[in-house]
Amino acid sequence: MGNILLFQGQIEGEQLVKESFSISQSLGNQISLIEGFNQTSMALMVLGRFTEAHDLMSKKGAADTKTDFRQDAIQSLLACTLVHLGRYEEAQPHAQSGLALARRVGDPYGLSFALIVQGWLAIAEGS
Repeated sequence: MGNILLFQGQIEGEQLVKESFSISQSLGNQISLIEGFNQTSMALMVLGRFTEAHDLMSKKGAADTKTDFRQDAIQSLLACTLVHLGRYEEAQPHAQSGLALARRVGDPYGLSFALIVQGWLAIAEGS
């Protein structure tokens, strides 16, 4: 709900996203934590706070090599934040990893987002 409010331009959605992330952290399981990182980073990007989104996604726990759950999205989100920060070289391995993971797990949403991020990166780099 918080992200929907943010997409509608309602800033009070940020508080809902923060509360949701706190709940995700308190649940104590990795799946909830990964989803919390994912949703909160998306909210920060909607607000134009790409440095905060990148810093959050870079924290231990967001990227988890022991599970495939949402790792395609996390790698693509990391690439997305770096593209918006103008750090194209750093974005490239995350974009490639996100695309490869999305293809491997067969996640249509993750694949479409990974392809979009690849496109942003290509445009930004002038390819």
